[in-house]
Parts: sequence; C-alpha cells; structure tokens
Amino acid sequence: MEHWDNLQEKPSAPNPSGRTMTDGAVEVRELDNGSIAATGSFNYNAAKAAVVMMSKSGALELAAHGIWVVGIAPGFMNTPILGKDEAMKSALSKLHMHGQLIEPERVASVVAFLFTGAAQAINGATVPVDDGFLAFK
Repeated sequence: MEHWDNLQEKPSAPNPSGRTMTDGAVEVRELDNGSIAATGSFNYNAAKAAVVMMSKSGALELAAHGIWVVGIAPGFMNTPILGKDEAMKSALSKLHMHGQLIEPERVASVVAFLFTGAAQAINGATVPVDDGFLAFK
C-alpha cells in the first residue's frame, strides 16, 4: 500500500505497478457483504462497507486527474479456495439466481470492460457481478 501514501499531495495518482497515472481506471474489489448485513460477520461487513466508501471517495478525489474508480462486488465464485466441499459449493450456488457458482472469467470480463473508455461514465459506483445475489436478499 505504500504507493497510496500522500495521495492528496500528488498531481496524479500512483498505481500498484509504481508508475504514475494521469488517466485511466482503478478497480476496487468489494463483496456484496458491504451492502447487506449478515449474522456473525459484523467486522467483515463493516470492513467491506468501508471498501465501498473507498471507491466513492477515490472517485471524487481522482476525477480531476481523469481517473475513474469502480468497485466490483462479485458473488460466490468457482475458485480453488472452495476446495472439494461439494455441500458448500451447492449451498453457495443456491444463493445465485441461476443456481451456479460464478466463473472467474465472467467477473474478469466485466473488469476488462470497466478499464475501457466506454466505461468512463461509471465512476464511484459498485458494480455487482453476483448473478442477482443482492437483487433477492
């Protein structure tokens, strides 16, 4: 995180590669837990809500430099972290409208779009890529 020190004092924003950005996009990984409450996850939900606000504040701070900031809130993805626990995978799948875990490539395609000029009007927002998880909670 050292690249983000003294962000307000710089005429442009550093990115994680260490190069200075004068325009472009910053993607912030959020989770739906920043938008809904859940029993037993007070600290986690509070932390995710802070990341949601970081996207909004970052967008406001960096707009003058031609940089837009967008949060991504993926649903439950089909990644190795889930291991081989088929019961857990099944339970998480049922939380999505189509009853399936989200493949990482689907989230990556949304992120790729957000880094194009066509997405410049999406700024300070959180884009859910969650197969309707938030829509029916």
